[in-house]
Amino acid sequence: MKTKKVIELIEKNIEDKYQITNNLKNLIEIAKVHNLRSVFEWAHWELYGYKEIEALPQYRKLNVKLHKQASAWFGEREYEKVIDFINPIEEVVSFFKNKISRYDTTNIWGTPITYFIPQSEFYKILDGVIDILRKIISKIKRDLNAIPIELNFIEDEVYREYKSKLRNEEFEISLGCFDKFLKDDNEKEIFINNIRDLLKFEYEHRFKFCMVMMGSILEFLLDRYFEINNIPKKRGLSANIDIAIQKDIFGEKMRWKLVQSHLRDFRNCIHINKEMKSTIIDESWYNTIKPMFEVLYKKFKS
Repeated sequence: MKTKKVIELIEKNIEDKYQITNNLKNLIEIAKVHNLRSVFEWAHWELYGYKEIEALPQYRKLNVKLHKQASAWFGEREYEKVIDFINPIEEVVSFFKNKISRYDTTNIWGTPITYFIPQSEFYKILDGVIDILRKIISKIKRDLNAIPIELNFIEDEVYREYKSKLRNEEFEISLGCFDKFLKDDNEKEIFINNIRDLLKFEYEHRFKFCMVMMGSILEFLLDRYFEINNIPKKRGLSANIDIAIQKDIFGEKMRWKLVQSHLRDFRNCIHINKEMKSTIIDESWYNTIKPMFEVLYKKFKS
């Protein structure tokens, strides 16, 4: 469907709160066609839930009444609180039908908590989404190259770089750059979550977990590469990297050797006993391995 037709469809249904999910899906299709990454990011968050609290728009901060059950330290309590509602938009639509919605969860200590949320708070979310939809559609109609969306990001250069890398990866994967390795939408979402974790660990300088994630991602892609190309595989990452070296996959024998000698061993540090007996994973090790990972990762992507 052409962009003009999709815009007309969104405009036709824009006030209908029950069409908000379809409107966001249609907006994502426009964003993919015209490479509107900030638009894609916002619509994707609304559809599937927010992974980063820092990116949460103000309209998703809700005033609620909270009921907390008794614990070993405190008695039963009730009070008002502002919460961040990160859930997918479909849950918002289902909740807003009720004058008061009950939302059960637990806190980090396992204490059962019930939120009582008035209908007006869910209206606030839906109205906020519709307002941004209107602004985006208006800008698209005027100029496809002028559609920045102001969200509540941390104004930190390193954070912006991290978010930019994450946005690019999510966008490219959504466009299908790994579709030959991923069997369905569920696998695609799980793969994207692993990339999100890797980039978040990079941002936080948690190098041990970066090494674990890089090894896991390469292991998965190599396994699927063998399946697609009918290459008999063996059990374990080390044995399969040996095959990659022997067959000189992607013409990258030397990089596979580095992965074999470094990244494979560092993955063992997920076990604390092994970590205590191993070389400490510091930034210098990470900086040595990351370029090897990035080259091989891009070879799978291309």
